[in-house]
Amino acid sequence: MKHINRLLPLDSLRGLAALGVAFFWHYQHFISIESAPFRKVGYWFYHFGWNLVDLFFVLSGFIFMHVYSQRIKEKRISFKEYGILRLSRLYPLHIVTLVIVSIIQFIRSLELNNFFIYQYNDVYHFVLNIFFLQHGWFDYGFSFNAPTWSISVEIVAYILLFIVLFKFPTSYNYLLVTIILIGLSITKMKLSLPLLNDGMGRVFIGFFVGCCTFEVNKLLNSQRLKKLAACISLFLLVVLFIIGFFIGHYALGNWPIVYTVVVFPLIVIMVLNLKFLTRILSLKPITYLGDISYSIYLWHFPVQLLIKTTDDILKLSLDYSSRVVYLSIVIITLVVSSLSHEFFEKPVLKFLRKTKKT
Repeated sequence: MKHINRLLPLDSLRGLAALGVAFFWHYQHFISIESAPFRKVGYWFYHFGWNLVDLFFVLSGFIFMHVYSQRIKEKRISFKEYGILRLSRLYPLHIVTLVIVSIIQFIRSLELNNFFIYQYNDVYHFVLNIFFLQHGWFDYGFSFNAPTWSISVEIVAYILLFIVLFKFPTSYNYLLVTIILIGLSITKMKLSLPLLNDGMGRVFIGFFVGCCTFEVNKLLNSQRLKKLAACISLFLLVVLFIIGFFIGHYALGNWPIVYTVVVFPLIVIMVLNLKFLTRILSLKPITYLGDISYSIYLWHFPVQLLIKTTDDILKLSLDYSSRVVYLSIVIITLVVSSLSHEFFEKPVLKFLRKTKKT
């Protein structure tokens, strides 16, 4: 496999989105927004940060097209190899964090007779988690390391993309749009069935909007319209920001869909085609956040769970509205994520992919 150039600005966006979810939206596991630290600076992230998961989906769709589309269309990669490449990246850390959360929640239930935040921590949901079926299939609700729900539904998008590109290499664009429309229909009808539910609807929209954004960006580059497209994107984003800031997000109508279908693709096109933004988001400290974004996303809840359980059992009475406590949790999570990435994920990934070749 020859090296595929990384899209460093998109790695950085993924890292920044992981920070928004882990340290703002999910900080509400500890305390309400009204008492949260940095609540004015982080207003958007505290109130709307859940939508950053849809940014993950958009970025994933774009990056998957960048990395895999040509190879799949030309049948230079099999489904088996494709699956191994993805599972070797996702599965090891998923299992480790699943086991750690299980142990801490078990200890918590013995000592305090309750679970922290997510309540479906039983054998049935453990098995669902092992097979990445913990959301959108046969679950009763969020369980164990619940943020992994987005990974479980994104795997469905990976499979669909491979099938579409492999079977229909010349007409795949129509099918990408069709899947987006299916996702919009699922969301509109508020379906709650296996495979046809809100989580699946969100990934069908976000991931495949990302795929289409890749095609649009490729067309713009071929027509040498990069600068014009970037400037138009910037202008539209400013207009949407003004509307959201002065009138409110609800002036946009169904604002989560507007973000996923309009705002996030415009951001992607802008950061890839405006040189000053590309340079800023290609700086090593920021791109490293992208490197450890998966670790941040999977470790932030286990770290929260351990801190809160220790606090409750030892009756430490930590003040979660304190900026010192907040920053301590952020630093601990980042350190754990970095150590995990460097000394667990990278070696295991290298070993598994080396084993695949032998």
